[in-house]
Amino acid sequence: MRVSVIVPVYDDPRIEACLAAIVPQTRAAAGRGVEILVIDNGSREGIRRICRRFGRHVVYLSEPRPGAYAARNAGLGVARGELIAFTDADCLPAADWLCAGWRAFEDTAAQVVTGPVDVFAGDPERPGAIEIHQLCTAFQIRRYVDAYGFGPTANLWARAAVVRKVGLFDDSLPSGGDVEWCRRAVAAGFPVRFEEGLIVGHPARATWGAITANARRLTGGHLALASREKRVPELMRRRLWPRQAVGSLLSATRFSRAQRGMALLVELWLYVVRLAELGRLLLGGRPVR
Repeated sequence: MRVSVIVPVYDDPRIEACLAAIVPQTRAAAGRGVEILVIDNGSREGIRRICRRFGRHVVYLSEPRPGAYAARNAGLGVARGELIAFTDADCLPAADWLCAGWRAFEDTAAQVVTGPVDVFAGDPERPGAIEIHQLCTAFQIRRYVDAYGFGPTANLWARAAVVRKVGLFDDSLPSGGDVEWCRRAVAAGFPVRFEEGLIVGHPARATWGAITANARRLTGGHLALASREKRVPELMRRRLWPRQAVGSLLSATRFSRAQRGMALLVELWLYVVRLAELGRLLLGGRPVR
């Protein structure tokens, strides 16, 4: 089965490392075929030049409409594979990611598949407080699948036939388009399956600016979805007490009490950021990208 790998990118030079992780895997295609579609979403960085370094293995596309879901939809518009694989520019797919994806569909009747997104620190021996927070709370994929029935586009595969039936991503959402798409897939009879061996790495966010920007972007997506589904009061209740994150931090016994305490202060900061962003958006502010 031919696979189309779709990678949106916006001003992120880490796309080079992402492609360097994927391109060597095309040698294991064994006649099945791989196309890697990089969709530049209005970058000022030299993304096209980076893609050229990988020659024929990478197809560079451009989507001027802002938003990662608009970029992913542009990729879907030209993808020729029987399987569609999504990852992000800041991700590092494992060395057997493509083969693991093929196996997940060839050995089973799976229709939509996700797998672990392993968060790693810049220095595993000396992670900072923000990194510890990310190591404990970010990308809990099995829980996402079990509790909410979705997998993130950092590591999401689907049969092209399923995509045609379910439709494109909702590109009006600043975030959470993967949640909304997976809900439609499940409703159409295509549940999301968790595959332990389908692994993508993701660097832990390590700066206040990075985690603040991510929290604001996610809050915008959550509010957009909740507004559409008339669940804003429920969203506000969940944001008032981040129980899951706090529980994950308190139970992370691989870190010292002092480290967990610092990571809890990071969560307190994010709690304030999310509430402030929620208030700003409810008062008519525009979501951040």
